[in-house]
Amino acid sequence: MTASTIDDRDELVSYLNAALALEHATIPTYLTAYYSIRSTTNSDAAHILRVVAVEEMLHLTLVANVLNAVGAVPDLTRPGFVPSYPAYLPDGENDFTVDLRPFSPEAVETFCKIERPGRAPSAGERLLKTPDGGASLLVSSPTAEGMRFYSIGEFYEEIIEGLEKVAAGDPKLFCGDPARQVGPEYFYSGGGEVLVVSDLDSARRALRLIAAQGEGLDSGIYDADGELAHYYRFRQLQLGRYYQVGDRPDAPSGPPLGVSWDDVYPVKVNARLADYPAGSELAATAREFNADYGAFLGLLTKAFNGRPSLLEEAVRGMFRLRDGFNRLVRNPLPGSDGLHAAPTFEIPATTGSGPEASSAVGGTAQVVTPSPRRRSRASSPCRSTSPPSRNPICWAPAWPTGIWPRYGPPAETRSSPPSWTPTGRPGPTPEAPNGPYSTVTCSTGPCATASSATTASARSPAT
Repeated sequence: MTASTIDDRDELVSYLNAALALEHATIPTYLTAYYSIRSTTNSDAAHILRVVAVEEMLHLTLVANVLNAVGAVPDLTRPGFVPSYPAYLPDGENDFTVDLRPFSPEAVETFCKIERPGRAPSAGERLLKTPDGGASLLVSSPTAEGMRFYSIGEFYEEIIEGLEKVAAGDPKLFCGDPARQVGPEYFYSGGGEVLVVSDLDSARRALRLIAAQGEGLDSGIYDADGELAHYYRFRQLQLGRYYQVGDRPDAPSGPPLGVSWDDVYPVKVNARLADYPAGSELAATAREFNADYGAFLGLLTKAFNGRPSLLEEAVRGMFRLRDGFNRLVRNPLPGSDGLHAAPTFEIPATTGSGPEASSAVGGTAQVVTPSPRRRSRASSPCRSTSPPSRNPICWAPAWPTGIWPRYGPPAETRSSPPSWTPTGRPGPTPEAPNGPYSTVTCSTGPCATASSATTASARSPAT
């Protein structure tokens, strides 16, 4: 068994900061694929991508809560927080890089490799030598030079063991201000729930939720809440069929799932600002997008540093970036043989100025500070008994008049049969039109009826 690479609080904080960077690093790649999908097409695939992106925000929040619990300061604006793509993940086989690419079989294969379950053959093989090559490494050991982890699951196991070790020697480890915690009233993802972290037990639960929701390591295809792990959601796109309870990992037996790989904008893979003609409108749009994304990270940082009510605005902000995405992905990039433009995620250095920095960068984004709204999970607008409001936390922007927090879009907007959804939960049926896990009644959203649901032609990643 290898010696622990976490011996004190400082090393623990280094690992947690690396976890924060890892959970964020998948968001640009998922969003790039999502916004490359043409309007009115691939509704199931678009929904899967959107749900996973929002759940990565949940993972970010959970890691930030652990950081705050041990008295550290989450900072998503620090230099180098956003990786330079392509970048390596800490996978033991060293067989892929994470790219910014359009929705495609290659993209889905990468998503599966990002989220795949991966137990090291033994505890002694959890750490491996870092690869040689030009791609940056998203997560390596912050304390063991030249080493990386066999998988994301093993990375989190190392953090949990480190937490236990440091907590055993430091009874005051969990000294953070409880007011800096983001509670479930500020974030609703539809899959999993924000956990307030105050001690070793809650910290372990938060980190294990992240690993289980992504890889499904210990709970199998479905987690304890009946949700498909991210890995298996993406596998549905590869296998062309939905999972149902009792299925084997490589043999889903639910209804067919259709994907149209050609209905996608052919964006340039891993586009860089240097690819854009100097002084062009596209170049200006790409720079503006990067500044807006930096503002989004600044807003998240404020939310994680004592202003949790800003988290709702940050989630909205992530999908308000769609305007910048669309101005790029819908336009050919000159000199690229027909390929289209795409965001580069090269964040301006002036953006990263710490948790107290302004979230508005270069005048391109404005911070809207909502009044605190203490909201329980039961009273979420996603679960309202009246027609729900257009709340982007419930993913409304991608589906203009509907809010589908857990069950996927209504049957009328999807290419698959109505009793199955991209998250793997049973959806509406004639006997249970609102889904077996829901008792809400409303005119839009997961409980929409045939007369009130939006149609496939209304669905657009651009709206």
